[in-house]
Amino acid sequence: MKQLFILPRVRQFRAKDSSVIEEVAYISNRKLACTFVTFKSGDTYMYKQTPFKVYKSLRRAQFFGKSVGRRFNKILKWNYEYSKVPKERP
Repeated sequence: MKQLFILPRVRQFRAKDSSVIEEVAYISNRKLACTFVTFKSGDTYMYKQTPFKVYKSLRRAQFFGKSVGRRFNKILKWNYEYSKVPKERP
């Protein structure tokens, strides 16, 4: 039986103690893997073709009481193609 579509898998967490990052989400399926970072300013950026280990590293930073923002700057910010996600209009 041929599969008609592939549902994406979504993982996300709120960066509790970060002064810059509000939330991180990872969306993936067989063809797409993107990390979305929402900043305290309200701006959201999509980092394209990121492996799951990037999301996992950000999540582990929070779990172990490390800086999510510092980890973001080190492994994600300048290492992957990104674009700003337009804000929804009311």
